[in-house]
Amino acid sequence: GIGAAGSSFVLSPAAPQDCGTWKMVMARSFWALVLAAVAAPNATELEQAVRKLRGKFAAVAASKSPLAKQAGVIVHDADAALAVKPATASVFEHVIEEQKQFLENITARQHELSKLDKLEARCRDLEAKLLRIGKDATKLIPKSTGAFRVEGVEMLKNITSAIKFEGSTLARFRLLHGAMVGAQSWFMHLEKEQVQDARELNVEGSTLLYELLRQRKNLPLKTQEAILKRKTFKDLDITIELTKNMRQDVPLVEQLEDLLKKKGLFEEVSGRHTKKFTDNPMKAKVVSSKMGNSAKAIVANMEKAAGILRKQGPIGQKVAEKLTTELAKVHLKDKDIQGQLAALDEVQKKIPVWMKEVQQEQS
Repeated sequence: GIGAAGSSFVLSPAAPQDCGTWKMVMARSFWALVLAAVAAPNATELEQAVRKLRGKFAAVAASKSPLAKQAGVIVHDADAALAVKPATASVFEHVIEEQKQFLENITARQHELSKLDKLEARCRDLEAKLLRIGKDATKLIPKSTGAFRVEGVEMLKNITSAIKFEGSTLARFRLLHGAMVGAQSWFMHLEKEQVQDARELNVEGSTLLYELLRQRKNLPLKTQEAILKRKTFKDLDITIELTKNMRQDVPLVEQLEDLLKKKGLFEEVSGRHTKKFTDNPMKAKVVSSKMGNSAKAIVANMEKAAGILRKQGPIGQKVAEKLTTELAKVHLKDKDIQGQLAALDEVQKKIPVWMKEVQQEQS
């Protein structure tokens, strides 16, 4: 049995512990000797090649490397071949083939280890990403509700289990990858809900804004603009865009309509507006009542101001007369609340002009 001991040898799957021995086996000198032996033309040169390789494999067999056992088998077979007399080419060819197979298996093993290193690097990358995702999820899950919250809790458990797993690299990678897929799915769902919430907020806010701007359609543009600056509306996407592209010659409610149509939201906003206001007389009445009370309060303050001006000498008396005349015109429009507010706005603008005119007349 020359070669019988090595006929079934298989490399140990264990990762190499002796890197120096592996490098020695993988060195070009090993391969050069094996290839030279394969090309040897006669028994004499084959014998010389086997002797040289036998020395190198003996060094590996004497080491503490996982390769030692397999190298020892090759040394045993080489010794058996060298002991045959007279030497024949066929005896040495078998040993050289065995040595060649050994090196080819080593090369394949190195390739597997290289892939394993890459997989371990991917595991480390996934673990780092999942740690960050876990921190974010820990803050977001308590804010979620229902089934979505339950899914979030389960996702967090999977992340924790995958990170703590201490099994093989391949099994660890599968767990980490599965946890990442689950996390991505949960966050995509979260993003979708946030988009829906933002849209709902925009539509609901636009509905109320549409009503308030509709009520003020005939008022000065500055009065309409004041609505956009209210805390309720100023941060809405629709308000920001409306403010950015505002025109001075068109009522804001009409500009809002155009913008809503452009975004494909007008039908929905119009439908909600009809349901909330047109189909709800009581609510419309409340809004109208509030506007009416606001106008009355402005008139009362102006009448009070006129009384004070009358006590301020000739200039104050003349301004008070002009103010009283204008307020009388406003009273004629008691049933037209929008017209009343527009008239009051004009009166407020005229007061400083009257003061200046009367001062010039007196000088």
